[in-house]
Amino acid sequence: MLLDLANFLENSPSLYFIRISMLGVYSYVNDVYKNDFNHLYSDFIGKIALTSVHPDDKEICIEASNNCVSNPTKVISVDFRKAGIDGKDIYIRWNLFAIKNEADEIIELGFVGFNITDLFEEKSYHKNTLQKLQAALANSDEAFYFLDANMRVLSFNQAAKNATLHLFNKEIYEGYDFKQSLVPRSDVTFITNFKKAMQGEAYSEENEITFPTGHTIWYKMNMQPTYDDHRHIIGVTLTYTNIDKYKKTTIRLEEIAWHQSHKVRKPLSNILGLVNILKEIQLQEKDQEVLEMLESSAKELDDIIKDIVIKTLI
Repeated sequence: MLLDLANFLENSPSLYFIRISMLGVYSYVNDVYKNDFNHLYSDFIGKIALTSVHPDDKEICIEASNNCVSNPTKVISVDFRKAGIDGKDIYIRWNLFAIKNEADEIIELGFVGFNITDLFEEKSYHKNTLQKLQAALANSDEAFYFLDANMRVLSFNQAAKNATLHLFNKEIYEGYDFKQSLVPRSDVTFITNFKKAMQGEAYSEENEITFPTGHTIWYKMNMQPTYDDHRHIIGVTLTYTNIDKYKKTTIRLEEIAWHQSHKVRKPLSNILGLVNILKEIQLQEKDQEVLEMLESSAKELDDIIKDIVIKTLI
């Protein structure tokens, strides 16, 4: 079994397998490691292994090696960089284990690793993208939250921090459970729409919040699914926009429109009704002209009121 495993590691087309003596020099490297790093040494055997490790990672490499010696029955995992042929860093995830002789003495450390450069670069890309997004939203008046599939906050801006503290008297942080900020009676609707967003369906609503002081404020919430580069949904982006001024102005205009259409038009309709009654009466020519002018002015005023109401409600 051990011979089969050794043969597999020695001939693996993707896994690196090296052995380092207790003096810190290479005692064995497999072909894939030799081919990928032949720009470092033409012959690895006897060369100091730590020399090829990135300067910033040497300390963690030494620490992992010492940990392996101190715990010979455990496999120690560690990531560190080596220089690629083009000067670009290659990130490798290593698993370290102690190799003993027949006297149960540690004589070498075995390193089995694989290239994680693509994974690291993708992770770095997402981190940089998130940092840029955070910078763009930092001074926004909109409260921004990025939630994972479990409704835990992964990212937020200052406006979100202020809103959470102001509305719910809670300090927000990465990992904060957003369900703590749901208002009773609306939590079921929120969770239902959150699950839909995790399936790719966006949602938007306008609501009025009443503070303990009795003060009210209108806001608009947008809930959008968030995708990675492979179009996989990785969470939900929430934005809360203060629309209080706009909403209260709209409500006021609607009240004005109602007032115009009911309070003002009622007496005007009465005037037009009286005009129609007077038409049935035989009037002198001069009075008839006055009546016609009154009717024309009343109808013109009625049209103006109708136009104001229509434009107010659009």
